[in-house]
Amino acid sequence: RVMNACTDPPATIVFQLMTWKEALKGQIDAANSLNRSSGYLPSAQVTLDALDLILVDAQTVYENDNATTQEISAAYFLLKNKLSELQLKVKLYAAINMGKLIVVNIDRYVPASVIGFADAVDAAQLVAEDAMATKEQVDVVLTDLMTRIVNAKLKSPGM
Repeated sequence: RVMNACTDPPATIVFQLMTWKEALKGQIDAANSLNRSSGYLPSAQVTLDALDLILVDAQTVYENDNATTQEISAAYFLLKNKLSELQLKVKLYAAINMGKLIVVNIDRYVPASVIGFADAVDAAQLVAEDAMATKEQVDVVLTDLMTRIVNAKLKSPGM
């Protein structure tokens, strides 16, 4: 009897293992391709340091020919989540920089449109610098700050 490769458990396990290894390799390549010298991440150093530790572990798992599917998938998700966190923090730092520009020029804005603006920038900065900040915390301050930036109204000329 000829076994179908799709229903043969050892073949299925080998296929899953190779698929997870390919996915892990993609995440490793993405992490390695970050241009750390470009200066766009200076405030994200804590996140980058954590990424580097996870990347070393992921590379070790990837190079281990005896790694299980569970070990490979765990390394994949850890690395993927850390990369997502870094991307979110980069967005947060960009919003903080925009917010700081508004704060510096606050007198050029309609006062009612920038109430609490400096506090929102400070809150976002605290979350950005917190290595233990959750994705939800980052999302909340990022959304709040971006909403405030969009709603900040410049005074009309002559006001």
